[in-house]
Amino acid sequence: MKLLVSATIPALILYFGYQLNSDLETKQAERIALERVVEWRFEQFKELSALVNDMYVYYIHVGKWKEFTPLDIVEKKREVDKIIYAMGSIFSEEMKRKYNLLIGEMFSTYQGWGEDARLRTSITYRREAARKSRIEWDTNWDKRFIEEDNRTKIKNAYKAFTSQLADDLNIPRSREFLI
Repeated sequence: MKLLVSATIPALILYFGYQLNSDLETKQAERIALERVVEWRFEQFKELSALVNDMYVYYIHVGKWKEFTPLDIVEKKREVDKIIYAMGSIFSEEMKRKYNLLIGEMFSTYQGWGEDARLRTSITYRREAARKSRIEWDTNWDKRFIEEDNRTKIKNAYKAFTSQLADDLNIPRSREFLI
């Protein structure tokens, strides 16, 4: 009996030690996988929020808005569209809805086959700002604008979209938006 107990205790210790080690390795692998997902989500958030923010500042007339042309803003919209629609399965329907609301406030889309979206903002100050930024204003750009001042709606739609984007990607919000 003593021999059986003597042999059983080390065997049990070995078995439980192996199980514990296996569990720890599994937990470590899960932690590493989760870290990669979090990093990937944060990269997506940074890329999308930077592009959308560039569009936003152009409409609100803050930050480096003077450095962009209407063509730049339409191109940024295309880049964001590509990300949103290519990775649509990772985003909630609510986030896509809020994105479409924001885009609807910023652009008049579906202008005709082969026609770019038009910017729902005033051309006022744009020519002068381009000149000061040493951007040569192309008069063809004038037709890319719809004379409209809906900055308040854009601000609200921007805040709703970026908040939902952070929620969808599980990015914690550390502070409220200042603008």
